[in-house]
Amino acid sequence: HPAQVCVDSSPARGDWMCVCVAPASGTAMRGIAACAVDECVAHGAECVGQDCLDYNTDAGSTGDWWCKCTGGASGTAQGRPAECTYTYGGCAIPANRQVCEGAGQRCVAALGDADPADWRCACQAPGMGVPALKAPAACDLDECAAACLTCAKAAVQEEDVCALA
Repeated sequence: HPAQVCVDSSPARGDWMCVCVAPASGTAMRGIAACAVDECVAHGAECVGQDCLDYNTDAGSTGDWWCKCTGGASGTAQGRPAECTYTYGGCAIPANRQVCEGAGQRCVAALGDADPADWRCACQAPGMGVPALKAPAACDLDECAAACLTCAKAAVQEEDVCALA
């Protein structure tokens, strides 16, 4: 079992619980908790603009998280960013994708939208911004979006350094 701590929040009898220690999550009243570990909490930023999926959050199951392409693209990869294939919409046109990729962004098209004129460039982490139609988006750099995962790893059982004022 992953590390757990006992919490007894009142002097009443029988109200103690086991609480899983981060990065695991879970609680149980009066017994050992079933701890879940979503590896996307620690590795999600590695997917760089793709969805991170951890189908098995059992504490004993590690290294089984996946990156999945989004925004009109298909493709998955275990433990690393996926190679994306654009199959519909404006992102299926290489010249359109190059506009976005040349700016370090990703091309997105609405799911099922076959209109080749409807595509947008979207920021990739740690950049943040509103997707722009047929042009690179204006992305602001948010270093804490990426660095906070590192801070959180170093701050287990300490003050939450990611909650910035």
